[in-house]
Amino acid sequence: MYDRIIQIKRSKLFYLETAFLLVIFFTINAYFFPKSPAFRGITPNPLWVVILIIPARYGRNGALFASAATSLFFVGYYSALFGLDILFDNPWLFRFPFLFMLVGFLLGELKTVFIIREDYLTNRIQELQNLNEKLVREHDIIKEAHKDLSEDIATKQDSLTIFHGVMDRLNSFNSDEIYHGLIESLANFLNIEE
Repeated sequence: MYDRIIQIKRSKLFYLETAFLLVIFFTINAYFFPKSPAFRGITPNPLWVVILIIPARYGRNGALFASAATSLFFVGYYSALFGLDILFDNPWLFRFPFLFMLVGFLLGELKTVFIIREDYLTNRIQELQNLNEKLVREHDIIKEAHKDLSEDIATKQDSLTIFHGVMDRLNSFNSDEIYHGLIESLANFLNIEE
């Protein structure tokens, strides 16, 4: 349960991580590449790092937020430097935001499918472990019952062998000797001494 709480808290970190990465890229862009707003002309565009990292870590929700934030950063940075007219004069400007959203969504969806599959397999492994423990307990019970039954059968088999020997001996007696032979066999079976 504690792991699940940590996972829930961790799952909301994509807001902070996306903002942090965008601030870092804005700073790098402003100080090292001032003539290339939003890294225009740099291939591949470093903003792809945000689109690749956040969806790979957080899945669908992180992908949608990171893609939207990166797209807004890209378009907003351009429009802040050159005015809103550049958005309508240059339709190519929307190529990157569209690709950011598309790739981010696909990566996020893949991660979400992976997370769902991992949860399913984790639950299945837990079910199989529980079933294994149950089967081991039942095996131990059956093993103990088998041991008791084997001892019981061995005891009855010994008794049966003894009774068979007595019957053979009684069959060898005459009708007058049967009584004495029966008493003697019972005495031997019951370990009675005279």
